[in-house]
Amino acid sequence: MTPGPGQGDGGRRYAVVADVPALDFGSTPRWGVQVWARRHLLVGSSPTPWSPVDPHPARTNAASPVPVTPLPPPPLPGVPLGSTVDAQGCSHVRVAWSLPGGADVRTCIIWEVNETSLRQRAGLPARAPDSTLPGQRLLDLRNAYDAMTQTQRRATFRRLVEVDGAVRTHDVTLPKGSNDIHLFVVTTMTKTGIESPWPGGGAPHEHFQAVMAPRLRRPAPPLARPSIALDGTVTISLYAASSIAVQRFRLHRTTSEDAARDVATMGPAFAEVIVTTVPGPTDLDPVLGQPIYSATWTGTLPGRWDPWLLRAVAVPVDVVPQKAERGLPSPASDVVDLLVPPGPPELEPLAADVWGADHRGVVVRTATTAPPRVLPAGVHRLDGDAGALDVASVDLQDVPTTALTTAPAGAATAPVLEQGTRVAGQSPLALWFTRPVAADPVDVRVRLVDPFGREVVRELTVPGWVAPPPDISVSIVDVFAIAGRGVHLGIVTDASYRRRPPYVMEIVAQQRLLGPLPLGPLTPGGALGGGVRPGGPFLPRVPLGPPFGPPVGPPLRPRSLSGSFPLDEIPLADGGFPSSSEIVVVRNRVRRGLNPPPPYEGFIPLVGPLRITVSIVSPEGQRVTEVHTG
Repeated sequence: MTPGPGQGDGGRRYAVVADVPALDFGSTPRWGVQVWARRHLLVGSSPTPWSPVDPHPARTNAASPVPVTPLPPPPLPGVPLGSTVDAQGCSHVRVAWSLPGGADVRTCIIWEVNETSLRQRAGLPARAPDSTLPGQRLLDLRNAYDAMTQTQRRATFRRLVEVDGAVRTHDVTLPKGSNDIHLFVVTTMTKTGIESPWPGGGAPHEHFQAVMAPRLRRPAPPLARPSIALDGTVTISLYAASSIAVQRFRLHRTTSEDAARDVATMGPAFAEVIVTTVPGPTDLDPVLGQPIYSATWTGTLPGRWDPWLLRAVAVPVDVVPQKAERGLPSPASDVVDLLVPPGPPELEPLAADVWGADHRGVVVRTATTAPPRVLPAGVHRLDGDAGALDVASVDLQDVPTTALTTAPAGAATAPVLEQGTRVAGQSPLALWFTRPVAADPVDVRVRLVDPFGREVVRELTVPGWVAPPPDISVSIVDVFAIAGRGVHLGIVTDASYRRRPPYVMEIVAQQRLLGPLPLGPLTPGGALGGGVRPGGPFLPRVPLGPPFGPPVGPPLRPRSLSGSFPLDEIPLADGGFPSSSEIVVVRNRVRRGLNPPPPYEGFIPLVGPLRITVSIVSPEGQRVTEVHTG
């Protein structure tokens, strides 16, 4: 090299160009060369020894392939934002890049510079005016970066981290409290240790990624103003002052005062209202000086006796890119209550049971969904009447709570109201009272009045008590007439004659004949062995009807006979019926065979067509009856 200014002050420098044979980088990706030098002097020993001294020659190398430059993702509009701050108060950003397939990359190197440093390197004030929007600040950084030389651009950034070549994204933690815009550039290094050139093709700023920690904006707590119309329609007017645009309102509801203390415990929002109008220039909060966003919700809420507790949350837009702002939901509004009355009170239909040994006691049961407590609107009241007895009006919560299984002592003289344990939203109710006569029906009325004066009335006529039929049976068999004498009948029953007190057999026979009767007395057979022999051979059977021979005498009115026979007093059959003008009943001994006689046999000294009624009456007054008409 010719001596001159290019030599500099540090001594003379030389450049040597030497031809080398063709190098095969396919099999050997890196080639090196060792260099020694010596001088020829005019004075002294010449040439000098080779320098540097073995074994430390000067070395240089060349490698292939050429490293590739990573491609950043397309830039986002406005100022891209990092994450919301974490528990340590730091925002995070994800630096991403892409590489062509099969690229020879060992590591990827992430470089970073903050806004303040870049402005100082570019000769700009260290801080932009406070009124400058982040979007304008980013534009200033791009212009300043583009105006730098390639060397200046690389010198501005600091080496932040080196990651594996297979990685395509990396999480970077921004400094805590930083308000600067941070710029990131990614370069690569090949497996031979060659770094890619600093990216700069096209517009240089297109190769860096700009990120800023978001400036969080939260609307002021909104105001909720509910109202209810006569038809039950609910209207909730919502207002919120905010420096960031409010997108919608969330409405939360509950009936629990404990849950309403925090909107997070009120459950999911039951409605969301979209803000469709933009605040005008005069729609400003007089205290905060911020625009007021408003919306209105109209709908229905389920009717309840407890007031609904309502809270609202204003939800802003997610981001404002030009201002680097990220919106957060506002604090919840104050709790406001709204009472939506349910429908008229509910009272189940009445049902009655009889209690007491004399069957005079009556219990009428029902149930209601009305809450048995003092409500914000008032109380529910019960009254009514049981026959001629009035049921005094009483607050529902004052009705005594019992098991509803035993009649209260006071029910013998006056009606008594009781309620049971509330189950599945219903309170069972019982009205206990005593009627004068068990067999008399009684009218019962129960009325429930709600706090708004709406009432429901249930009425029931309780029938008089009728003894249930006994668990026994009776049937009439072997009915036939004995000419001119009367009618024989067999009686089968499973009532035991050994019971004490005994069952009683009642027989009623009524003539249906309206013509004249034959002359002469009617006897059951006279002496033993004459006429009918119970349990033995009978005389020829004669169908019921007019007696043989022409009727004699004037027409007579129908006659009737009746008799009552305790089973334990009915005599055993002993060869015949005793002579009598009344109904006679005998008991046969138990016999086995093909045609055993019935347990009981009777003789009715009436002729002609008869209506015969046989009843078995239990000691408790229960009755079972069989009727035969012939």
